[in-house]
Amino acid sequence: MKYIITIITILSFHTGFTQNFWDKWTSYRIDDIYTRQDLPQGALGMDGRSIDYIYLPTELKAGTYEVTMVDANGDLYQVKGSNIYITVVGYLGYTGYSGKEGALVVNNYGTGSFYKRP
Repeated sequence: MKYIITIITILSFHTGFTQNFWDKWTSYRIDDIYTRQDLPQGALGMDGRSIDYIYLPTELKAGTYEVTMVDANGDLYQVKGSNIYITVVGYLGYTGYSGKEGALVVNNYGTGSFYKRP
């Protein structure tokens, strides 16, 4: 009986710790994940204007990544120092060049959330 109570206590502590840890972080659901592909000089967009690059949908391996998000074009945010860009549901806010530190949590379905450090 004492053994069972100990296991329940440990499980309760672990579950409570992980829930409370993320509660203090602001979360933003990932809408899409992209990589930037540079194009050869002279490439044209549908409107006939010159374009230098496009963003292609991509997938990340499931996991938790410590990242800094910085502003990119339009609604895109870049994982600083990488070729990974994301859009989020809603508005992450102005991150500027220095960025917002946090955790990018990707699940097995290729979606997930960005948790902004408090």
